Amino acid sequence: MDFESFKNTYENKLVQEFSNSVPHDPIISVCLQTYNHEKYIKDCLDGILSQRTNYKFEIIIGEDNSKDKTREICKKYALQFPDKIKLLLHHPENKISIENRITGRFNFMYKIYISKGKYIALVDGDDVWRDPRKLQKQVDFLEKHQEYSFSFHNTSIIDELGNILNDNLLNYKKSNFNAYEVISGLLIPTSSVVFRNCIKEFPNNFTQILNGDSLLFAQLVSFGNAYYHHDIINNLYRHHYGGLWSKQVIWKKKISSLKTFMTIKDNSEKKYYTVLNWKIASIYWELIKTIPGYHRKGKYTLQLIKYLCYYFLNRFFSLYL
Repeated sequence: MDFESFKNTYENKLVQEFSNSVPHDPIISVCLQTYNHEKYIKDCLDGILSQRTNYKFEIIIGEDNSKDKTREICKKYALQFPDKIKLLLHHPENKISIENRITGRFNFMYKIYISKGKYIALVDGDDVWRDPRKLQKQVDFLEKHQEYSFSFHNTSIIDELGNILNDNLLNYKKSNFNAYEVISGLLIPTSSVVFRNCIKEFPNNFTQILNGDSLLFAQLVSFGNAYYHHDIINNLYRHHYGGLWSKQVIWKKKISSLKTFMTIKDNSEKKYYTVLNWKIASIYWELIKTIPGYHRKGKYTLQLIKYLCYYFLNRFFSLYL
């Protein structure tokens, strides 16, 4: 679905753009997603504004009609930095429900569609960039290495008070990751990613799964591999119970993941079916171990057997099911 189709389908009320003088030809578009981040949004914005680059960049803030003072804070920053910040004020009428949950998917997609930069960086309003050369390093790398579609780096997990829960989320020793590794569920912190602005259309089913980031990364690797930076200071990812994903119980997370990888498979070339069928089978196995009720365990056991059969047919007989 292209931008016009997206707006015709989901934009029930026109998005309001706060007055700004952002340049029309930025090299980088920083897409900031925020909702009810009153306690954290200043740290997030200060981390972005502290970036030292040789490139012009725009900060597209998608403020999703917060119930706290997040919108008020964003407006103050937009007034102070009109040459850098493009503030989008979203409406509840446009929010997209996925799996019976109100999400920020409209906000997320809208920002990417309107990004004018050659590259796009993602960040959530409760996360913090700590390396002032983060954007410069990632863009410099992508400029020199056309075989990569995006790059990412390590992350530290903190709680709501800023206490470190995990100082190094990733423990990757190598830097190059191919499409098979990314598509099969490589852990990639969203707020660490910078990618080429090559996604002009989203699959129609992008609005039907909670884990949209995984599908986005699966799309990106059709344009090139992923690169992991060892030379960037960890950003801070805030884990708190206000998050959409954090609220879910384990087996419901497994069902969401299942839908994600089935959707990725629906949008992938057949050469990736082997790794995807194995991934789907492994999620069914985890689901069987965690979901309550023998009836549902029996149903998912049959699905596990089905996808294991698909996997072996793919791998040994080149029958891509």
